[in-house]
Amino acid sequence: DDDFGVPSDDETVQEDTATASVEAGFESVLVVCNLPVVPAEKYDKLAAVINKIFGTAQRGFYMPKDESGMTKGFAFIEFETPQQAAAAMAATNGKALDKNHSFLVKPFNDIDRLAKLSEQYEPPKPKEFKP
Repeated sequence: DDDFGVPSDDETVQEDTATASVEAGFESVLVVCNLPVVPAEKYDKLAAVINKIFGTAQRGFYMPKDESGMTKGFAFIEFETPQQAAAAMAATNGKALDKNHSFLVKPFNDIDRLAKLSEQYEPPKPKEFKP
């Protein structure tokens, strides 16, 4: 890359993006698990209840469905800031939705990290003992 002797910010920008965390940008996204699995005709009602519980600070809501239109039992909720997401998680994790369902709320980054774990157990390496 020849910048013809003119200092360029492009190189530092490229370096920054190259070293940026893959998880950047997901700090304000929560995964809400243990939701009821409902058919397509009950989707809107369930979504309205969840949106009411999680409040108006949301920037996005997505509850996936399978090929038949049934929900999959979880949803993604994005908030304006990581602080709002943390507050929502603290207020709703373990909260009962109904007599059979209690929210299990986790940061998206935790789910992503857990999904990358090896299925093969690797015992932890013992730390060197220093008396």
